[in-house]
Amino acid sequence: MGEVRRHFRDHIWPLHVPRREKGLQGKVRVMTDELTRRLHRSPTAQELATELDVAVTDIARTLVAANAFQTRSLDAPARETDGDPGMTIAETFGDEDPRFQLAEDTITVAPLLAQLSSQDQQLLIWRFYDTLTQGEIAQRLGISQMGVSRKLTKLLGDLRAQTTDDQLAFAV
Repeated sequence: MGEVRRHFRDHIWPLHVPRREKGLQGKVRVMTDELTRRLHRSPTAQELATELDVAVTDIARTLVAANAFQTRSLDAPARETDGDPGMTIAETFGDEDPRFQLAEDTITVAPLLAQLSSQDQQLLIWRFYDTLTQGEIAQRLGISQMGVSRKLTKLLGDLRAQTTDDQLAFAV
C-alpha cells in the first residue's frame, strides 16, 4: 500500500513539487479543516505552523505548492473576471510595451545629442521636431536643399556610428 501511495504522490502532480511540500500539503489540508471547525474561520499560516510544529515559511511554500496540483492550459478559456468571456488565459497576459524601446533609444542618444554643436542640434530640431522639409531648412540657412541633405546624412551617419560603437563597447 505504501508503494502505491508513493507512486501517486510522486507521479500525479502535473508540475514537479519537492516531496517534503507534497507530504506536508496533506497534513496542512487536514489541519486546515480541523482548525476551521474549531476557530469558525480559516486559520492563518502562523496557526497552522504552530499546530504542525513547522516553520511558517514551510507552510507558505506548501500552500503555494498546492496550486501546482491542478494546472490549466494557456488555451483554456479565461474566467469572466480576467477579461472577455471568449478570451483564453494566454490572451490575458501582458505584452512588451513598444515605448520601452523608445525610452532605451532616448537614453542611448541623449548624451550624443548633447555633444553636438548648437547648429547641428538646431538642424535636427528643425527636421525631426518641427518637421520642416529639407527645402524649408535650406531657405532658413541660405544654402541649397542638397547641402541640407548632405549635412543631415553626415550628421545622422556619425550619430549612428557612435551609437553602434557605444553599444558594442557596452556589450563587451
